[in-house]
Amino acid sequence: MKKHIPSAITVANIICGFLAIVIADLFVSSLLIIVCLFLDFFDGAAARALNAQSAMGKELDSLADMVSFGIAPAYLYYTLSPVDGWIGYIPPIFIVAAGALRLAKFNTLPDSKYFKGLAIPAMAYFMLGLLIAMHFKSDFLGNALSHYSIYFIIPLFMAYMMISPLEMFSLKDANKGLAKNKWQMACFLQFWVWLVIFPKLAIPISVLVYILLSVVETNLRNAKSGTIA
Repeated sequence: MKKHIPSAITVANIICGFLAIVIADLFVSSLLIIVCLFLDFFDGAAARALNAQSAMGKELDSLADMVSFGIAPAYLYYTLSPVDGWIGYIPPIFIVAAGALRLAKFNTLPDSKYFKGLAIPAMAYFMLGLLIAMHFKSDFLGNALSHYSIYFIIPLFMAYMMISPLEMFSLKDANKGLAKNKWQMACFLQFWVWLVIFPKLAIPISVLVYILLSVVETNLRNAKSGTIA
């Protein structure tokens, strides 16, 4: 019975992602995606604790990621479109397509402490930040997204980050101490700094800084090992 707990958590993740889509409210749907992020963490933790990892669980987890962190954020982003009609569909399509490719690629790679490309939950976290900022009437973001070029560029950039070969450090091992996780600690710290300075935009800014920190960390690590990035 205990071995079914991770799968039940993952199914709950899918259900919350589906509800985020059908409710289509910036605030409520954002809260549901936050729940999905927590469930995504806990299903993996439960699987490891109960020794319940399985091939089916891995596939189910990818399905949950696609619904909750790919399709749901893409659809909610579409609700911010400054134009009507089919043109507004194009930018969210980049998110869905790149998210599917990212997950398929991830499932074929060996286990590593680094991600190849931006993980889809991190992309969803970025998009979540945009939704929350729009709910709380961010003038800066509202003005930016009123321009179709910005509305188009944001998903295109996130799509590229997901399928890029850039190495991104994982935040899941940040509980192993400062000495071994200086970059992770810096990432957490910078979020709180942005939360004080720009509270409405702290989430998307912190994801962009995470990407930048990952690039810097990778170059420093490659330079130290004598590898050309």
